[in-house]
Amino acid sequence: MLIGIDGNSGANCTYSMSATNTIPLPIGLMKFEALKGQGYVALNWTTATEHNNDFFTIEKTRDGTIFETVAIVDGAGSSNKQIDYAYNDLNPVKGITYYRIKQTDYDGSFSYSQMRAVEYTGAGNPGFSVVPNPSNSFSSAQLLFNDLSAQDLNLSVCDISGKVIYTASFKGNNSFMLPQFPPGFYIVQLKNDNFSQTKRMIVK
Repeated sequence: MLIGIDGNSGANCTYSMSATNTIPLPIGLMKFEALKGQGYVALNWTTATEHNNDFFTIEKTRDGTIFETVAIVDGAGSSNKQIDYAYNDLNPVKGITYYRIKQTDYDGSFSYSQMRAVEYTGAGNPGFSVVPNPSNSFSSAQLLFNDLSAQDLNLSVCDISGKVIYTASFKGNNSFMLPQFPPGFYIVQLKNDNFSQTKRMIVK
């Protein structure tokens, strides 16, 4: 910081002040939320700006002391536009869990977000969710399963006219990644001998 003095004294003295070599904050975090889903916890955060941002580390804890790494998500480096991030914790535990985001710069320095609490009560009825929904044509949505593990499942995706445009058969695990679809409205059906459920999917 530079301070300039005009050479006068007393009440006639004027000062000028300017800042040099100011260091921008690593990120401008607009939003961070943790939301309970069916068999997962959805973690969403948004940055307004980023400066030398290398990556994010999603961490969780039960007791506020011992933290477990959930995932590492690449940052955008430096950016002056809004960027949305999302990750799903597919292995939540029953009870209250606290989540936070650790942001790490290229030089290794880091900072933490505030923590968000989620109370997870366990799996409910068998079913699935389409995440994200709506999605966009440049990225794929995925199916997240609730209480369908180890079951043989048949998937079909129909367009708005009812024409089947995609099918797959697989054994239920935690999730299934869908291929990319052009913008439109779709019907996603998942079924086997004991289960059948249909969801609407929107691709923008």
